[in-house]
Amino acid sequence: MATALWFAGCSPKPIPPPSAPHPNNAPSGTITWPSWAEDNPLPGVDHASAYGCWDDNIVYVIWADFDTSSGGTSGPTMAGIYSASLTAERGTQVECECKTKDGVSGTLEIRVDRKLISDVPYDLEKGRVFLIRTRGAAPKVTQLSRTVFDSPVENAKEDVKSRLQELAINDIQVKEFLTNGSDGKDSTNRP
Repeated sequence: MATALWFAGCSPKPIPPPSAPHPNNAPSGTITWPSWAEDNPLPGVDHASAYGCWDDNIVYVIWADFDTSSGGTSGPTMAGIYSASLTAERGTQVECECKTKDGVSGTLEIRVDRKLISDVPYDLEKGRVFLIRTRGAAPKVTQLSRTVFDSPVENAKEDVKSRLQELAINDIQVKEFLTNGSDGKDSTNRP
């Protein structure tokens, strides 16, 4: 009897499940299509982006107004945290941190040159696309909710790129942002 108790007490403890749900497939990455690579590049935000996915769904896309010299993404962690950064050739850096437990709801914070753009994190349920203008008197972020990002992705990098290019051609608000830029008066612009 003592032997049975000894074995029961020494058996390995089961590994507990993660404290938060975690996606099975969570590609994240950066995309660049520099202005010199296009025959007729659009002015403004037509150069660099970073994204994160939860399973086959896009969680967020940040889209900056510069050709990038470097960038990176990570996540999600077991706590559902993604990080992304894009660095311009001129040195400007855009960073974001996204927190989600399900890939749908959650928040996103954006920093330009380490300065937090908004005191209140962006609500992912209000839009997953963030246009970031770094030129002008002050950085400007426009948060968009667009159905083009509602359908699942098969090849995350190519799907995100083609959907951004579709927005650049067909979306009036995106075209206006691309061509008019920021007047520097607002640090955020939310729908």
